[in-house]
Amino acid sequence: MQGGETQTFQIPFILSNTPTPFIEGFIGIGAFFINYQLLVPISLYITVEIIKALQIYFISNDIQLYDSKSDRAIDCRSLSIPEELGTVTHVLSDKTGTLTENMMIFRNCAFDETDYGTQGSKSNPDQPVRCEELYQRINNSMHNPVQKHFFVNILLNNSVVVNTIPHTDLLELGNFEGGVYNIGNSCFYDVTEEKYKAMLAAVGKEPTESNDVSRPDILGLPTTITFDDRLTVIVEEDTPSESPIPDASPSLRDSPETATPTSPIYRPLSSLSSFSRKLSTVVRRSILRPISDIIPVRKRLISFKQQALNPYEAESPDELALIEGVALYNYVLLERAATSVTISTPEKAEKRYELLLTLPFDATRKRMSVIVNSPKGPLLYCKGADSAVMSRLTPESLSDPKIQTIKSHLDDYAKKGLRTLCFAMKYIPQEEFDDFLHSYKFLMEDASTEREKMLSEKADELEKNLKLSGVTGIEDRLQDGVPDTLCALREAGIQVWVLTGDKLETAQNIATSSGLFHPQRLLKVIENEADAEEASESAGLNIIMSPAAIRLAQEGNSYLIEALKKAKTVLCYRMTPSEKATMVNTVKKKIKGNVLAIGDGANDVPMIQAAHVGIGIAGKEGLQAAMACDFAIARFKFLSRLLLVHGHWSYYRLANTFLYFLYKNANAVFIIFYYQFFCGASGTNIVDPIWGVIYPIIFTSAQPVVVGVLDQDFDDKTLMSKPEKYVIGRENQLYRWKHFFIDVIDGIYQAAVIYYVTHLTLFASDASLWEMGFYIATSSILVNSGHLALQVRYWHWRLVALFCFFVFFQFGYFFTECLTVGANMIPDPPVWMPIHAMRDSRFWYSQVITVIVALCPRFTSMCLLNSLKPGQNNN
Repeated sequence: MQGGETQTFQIPFILSNTPTPFIEGFIGIGAFFINYQLLVPISLYITVEIIKALQIYFISNDIQLYDSKSDRAIDCRSLSIPEELGTVTHVLSDKTGTLTENMMIFRNCAFDETDYGTQGSKSNPDQPVRCEELYQRINNSMHNPVQKHFFVNILLNNSVVVNTIPHTDLLELGNFEGGVYNIGNSCFYDVTEEKYKAMLAAVGKEPTESNDVSRPDILGLPTTITFDDRLTVIVEEDTPSESPIPDASPSLRDSPETATPTSPIYRPLSSLSSFSRKLSTVVRRSILRPISDIIPVRKRLISFKQQALNPYEAESPDELALIEGVALYNYVLLERAATSVTISTPEKAEKRYELLLTLPFDATRKRMSVIVNSPKGPLLYCKGADSAVMSRLTPESLSDPKIQTIKSHLDDYAKKGLRTLCFAMKYIPQEEFDDFLHSYKFLMEDASTEREKMLSEKADELEKNLKLSGVTGIEDRLQDGVPDTLCALREAGIQVWVLTGDKLETAQNIATSSGLFHPQRLLKVIENEADAEEASESAGLNIIMSPAAIRLAQEGNSYLIEALKKAKTVLCYRMTPSEKATMVNTVKKKIKGNVLAIGDGANDVPMIQAAHVGIGIAGKEGLQAAMACDFAIARFKFLSRLLLVHGHWSYYRLANTFLYFLYKNANAVFIIFYYQFFCGASGTNIVDPIWGVIYPIIFTSAQPVVVGVLDQDFDDKTLMSKPEKYVIGRENQLYRWKHFFIDVIDGIYQAAVIYYVTHLTLFASDASLWEMGFYIATSSILVNSGHLALQVRYWHWRLVALFCFFVFFQFGYFFTECLTVGANMIPDPPVWMPIHAMRDSRFWYSQVITVIVALCPRFTSMCLLNSLKPGQNNN
């Protein structure tokens, strides 16, 4: 105080004369928590889930992932990992049924030193062809013991079931509506109405009265189905038919097994159940029936069509191929019972074998055996992989020139890519068999978890000192598009592994013919640690791993792991299903790869579930793999488009979405932070509090969703023709720490521009806090939208309209708010504030300056990077 005058010192950030400073401090802390909670992108989680769901929708509806032959489209069973399709580094694939058709065809066999086989028919390549030389030999030497035991072994040693009842399929013929042919969930525009009518006529004329397969009512068929012309119209509704129920045939009516209303099948369990049935009938007729009459009902044409009788059903296509192949030479499986098997041979129309014991196949032994009764005592027939049978032959057989000749034929089959099996036999002394049977049955009654292992070890004791009968070669052709797909994956920098249970020569032939091995890369077979050490010194090798090398990898051998990291492709042979899953875990943990596993059978399920991304193929081995995977496809060739196109897009879109939200939230928080320097650090928000709450929910929510679903840095043709673009996701080039810090710092910088341009524009003016908030709110949506627009690579009019809509919606919100009743319920109401601000030229000048200054660094850097590194993602 000087000269009687009072001098006031304005000290920022200190509240003087506060009666309750402790409470005010807590209120300030709470205000800052509320203001700065936007820094945690909670809305990002919801946005990302919406984007992923829409990405999955578009993947599911990609017509190029539809297989017309099997009428199957891609089935996306996981909604949370589409971006991982774009970051795969290792693909581990099964061979049989995945790379191949799993359509086994009997092509070659060798016994008695002679090889017999055909190349197949060009007109019908999916059917076995009889070898005339073998056919003549069988007819001329029916009593040859080697020949006899070889073919009998094939017929007896399997799990094929003989059908005696024709199989009848329910065929849906679809409907023709609006010029489009519909069947199931698929629409076909290439089927005209004339073709549709011709198809109906053909199906209606094909059956005759002599082979009618009308099914009785006791099978549970709806009584609305009739079988007059084998073609009927079924209405898709749950209401009962009003038409009278046709009487059952006399034979069925008199049958003691026919269900009647008084039989136990239809008798109500209690009066309560009777009442509930009556109540449900009343509800259906009085409530549901009027509603269903309003809804248009699609009618489906159903045909009960008798298929050609396929007499066999097999667990393995190999077994079915063998049975159908030997039938060409008059060795036919007629009947399989629990204790006997009946066959037909060229010398005898019907011959019955008594089954004494079956030793089933298991992955450890890789063999299956049956023991039958013979005039010389128990006779064991054994079949299995060459490695599992050849090592079990008698010492005399191993040195026999005839066996060596057959073994050379076996190697020739493997080099052709055929699946090989060996067949052997031996007679067992009766006392030895009785002792074995007693101990084997004792183990079968064991309830411990080691039961299967002990049974396998016991069977192993009997399957030795065998005599080789012959070998077979079964063809399994590659699927269409497999070489191109493997080549594209290799060019994308993905390391492809093929895991198979075949022998080395077969696996190597398939790997070469499928294009797995790069033709200009060296081939290295690793069998021990010395080979691994040698391979670790080179890069880009095509590696073949033996079972011993596979165990080294599982143990984490440093030399082998280093060699696998540098390898181009890897082939593992003689693998069991459990080893496949273990190898997937090895690649994940030891090599640190992002693993995709693909298979088609139940034995591939552990491998599929162990991988980061599991792909199942709905093939001939059932739907177990397709049900246990993340994505189910019909053909292996679809894998390239799924990864190179949809995987790349999903990764690119989600990476940009994450970075945009981090930028946007940092931008919103730091605008409030800068204002605290001029409001005494009171936690006051510079913008309208209602607008601040709904801004991330409404004003800036739809744009990143649409961009995250539809944006494309490259079109699908470019991505398929240039697989090397996949490196962007494989090496995670768009979402690293540097991108995080760059976008957050950019958001902080743009927040400074938004606030300080407004602050300087309105400095020393009489503008209210509401008006200043309107300036900042408008600048925020323009800068945030401009920032997102710089990231967009694929513009279309809908996206332009969306951006413009939310900019105008911003002004509409403030006009609406200033005219509502709520504006008069607060101090200093912002009535006509937007109009007053927009009449001032300073408003428009500040918006233009803010957008240019805020976006200039990013725009300039993108221009420089696109000039220095064209064709790359430089967002």
